[in-house]
Parts: sequence; C-alpha cells; structure tokens
Amino acid sequence: MFKCLSGLDEEQLNYFVERIRYIASLGDEAATIEADKFIWEIANSFSTDTENESESSWRRDELLKEMESIIQSTDALIEKFNQDIPFEGWEVDSLERRAELLGENLDEALTNEFSDRIGKIQENVFGVVNQFRRIFCKLAISELLNQPIYNVSSAQSILRQLESASEFLKSSEELDSETQQMIRKAKERAARYRANKKLAEAEVAEGGGNSAKASRLRGEARVILSQDWAAAFPGERAPTL
Repeated sequence: MFKCLSGLDEEQLNYFVERIRYIASLGDEAATIEADKFIWEIANSFSTDTENESESSWRRDELLKEMESIIQSTDALIEKFNQDIPFEGWEVDSLERRAELLGENLDEALTNEFSDRIGKIQENVFGVVNQFRRIFCKLAISELLNQPIYNVSSAQSILRQLESASEFLKSSEELDSETQQMIRKAKERAARYRANKKLAEAEVAEGGGNSAKASRLRGEARVILSQDWAAAFPGERAPTL
C-alpha cells in the first residue's frame, strides 16, 4: 500500500522501511530526533519530485505557446505579403531567430516528444524567411539601380549592398540573368561615380579656357576609374573614357 500511494521505486521504499525499523529500535529521546530527520527526508523527497514535475509542466506549456505563436507569426507575415501590406525586415529576422531558439535547453522527455514538430515548424519558417529575403534582395537591387549617389561613401555603400544581395541570391540559386544585368548596371554606375566627377570638373575647366587643367583632370579620371572598376569588377579591365 505504501509503495502504491507514494510512487516510490523499490530502492527508495526499502530505504524508508529500514529507517522506520531503525527508529523503532531506539529509545524515546533518540527515536524522537531520528523521526524528525526522517520526516524531513520524506517531505524533501516529495517536494523535489513535485517541483520537478511542476517545472517540466511549465516548460511544456511554454513550449506549446511558443510553437503556436511562431506558427501564427509566420502565417501573419505571409498574409501581409499576399495582401501587399508593408512589413519590416526586422520582423523576418525576429521570426527566424525565434525559430532558431525553439527547442533549446529542453530536457530529454520534451525533446523526444516535440522534436518532430519543432523540426517541421523550423523548416517552414526558414523556407518562408528565405523566400522573403530573396524578394527583398531583388527589390533592393531595383532601388539601388536608381538610388542617388551623393558622395564616395554612398557609392561604396551601394557596391557593398549589391555584392551582398548578389551572394545571397547566388547561394539560393535565384540569381537569374535579368537580375545579374541589373546588378551589373548598378555597379557600373557606382564605379563610375568618382571618375565622372573628375570629368565634370574637366568640362568646367575646359569651358573656362584652362585646357591644361582639363587635360590633367581627365587623366586623373582615367586613373580613378581604373581603381574603382577593379574594386567593383575584380580582374576586369576598365572601359576607356
């Protein structure tokens, strides 16, 4: 009966029975002290088991809530996209991070119970995230094609963004010929920026009758174009000005 009600395993039950027999063999004063210790042991044993069960139940509930929340967030982003409702890149990044963290630090029981469901949720989220990023990349490339260039820093920023977008699309096997042409055109525009500024200065000097300065500026433009072209298109010879 004691085993049935307590939920103790055989080893624990034998230990407690032996403790009871030992206490029964003692005198009143010693038995009182040992009984107090024994009661504390029993209470501590059951409270620890209860706490562990409570924590495991809490973790399970929290995991279920997070899985459902991630599914809802994924569906909400898809709905926004289908309805042409704007959303920010951080929403996609946040969703991906939540999916990455899903299932971390679970005990063995919860891992065994939910590993398949977690894997399916992550697979779906990562697929959606990559699809959105491919779309964002192509939109960004289209915008960079006509984005104003105000200075050298903005020209370099455009080149970096184009390179990043190109690498992502290439790794996703989504870099089609039309997109490649857009990237090429946008890169050429950025690579010509500094040289074109020198050419514009040369035109002003020529118009002011300073042919020597104009010639010097055109020479500087050729050198600059050669440098910037090599940075944008490694191994490729710069066009003639």
